[in-house]
Amino acid sequence: MQDPSEFQPTAGEPVPPPATEAATASETNAPPAPIETTAATTPTAPIKDPNDPANLREESLGERNDGGYKTTFHVYKMDQQVCYYLERIYNLESKMVRMIKRSVDGRSETRFDPTTGDVERIFECYTLPDGNHLSKEKRYLAEDQTTESILVVCPRGSLVRAVVAEAAGQINVFQGQTEFSSDGHATISINHWFDRKNSKMTRREQIQWLPGGERGVTEHFFFAEDGGLLYYRKLLYHPGSDRFLEEIHHYEAKSQKLRRKEIKSFERNQDLADMEVTIFDDNGAVVETGKTRVSRAQLAQAG
Repeated sequence: MQDPSEFQPTAGEPVPPPATEAATASETNAPPAPIETTAATTPTAPIKDPNDPANLREESLGERNDGGYKTTFHVYKMDQQVCYYLERIYNLESKMVRMIKRSVDGRSETRFDPTTGDVERIFECYTLPDGNHLSKEKRYLAEDQTTESILVVCPRGSLVRAVVAEAAGQINVFQGQTEFSSDGHATISINHWFDRKNSKMTRREQIQWLPGGERGVTEHFFFAEDGGLLYYRKLLYHPGSDRFLEEIHHYEAKSQKLRRKEIKSFERNQDLADMEVTIFDDNGAVVETGKTRVSRAQLAQAG
């Protein structure tokens, strides 16, 4: 009997493929299975803040002696990026009297009292994101008082904004801001005064400027210690007639109800003014009204 392993097919008879080859052919004719892919995730390093001293590295660039003063030069880098350059100026007693900081978008200078080492003045100038240039100066005065002024100038050199602030310790006592038009004329000013003890606003002034520099509308708001409005004054100027119209409101401190309204009209150099007075009751109804001519000088002396 012939061994099955030695079986050979006769000529012309098809040879069945092995089971493994048949499975391979079947898989080849089948549509390919979708390939699962996973996106490669690369861990991102945290973004460093160049304003954080912990992220900066200081390198010394040497020093220079000139006229009794010694200047040391430094550069502060974050990785390989230069953030700013720093100059420290010392007097003959090795006390720092000035410090200058330069960066790609600006410059600042700090002056120190040579005796006490206290900061006397800080000046900064740099370019804003909108292309305007800002300069700021802060002065430290006696009794822990400070004054600060800020100017914003457009690339053409015209004023855009001016800010003035005064403080006693950590409390602002005055802050004023003026906006300017594209041709450099003032358009509006807003000024605030604050109580030195509790930092609450005591007075607000708002001015709308005319192109010629005159005050077109001036408004004053006077406040009580609890923040309530006590007194309101509005002065309007009419350039054509060179006349003024003044309106004054008196309010009750607790209820904030309007109690008295005064309206005066007068010319620029005229002492006498036409005045109308209206008195209101608790419900806001008019209880008394009258007209008269008064002396502006006497009214100013009366308060």
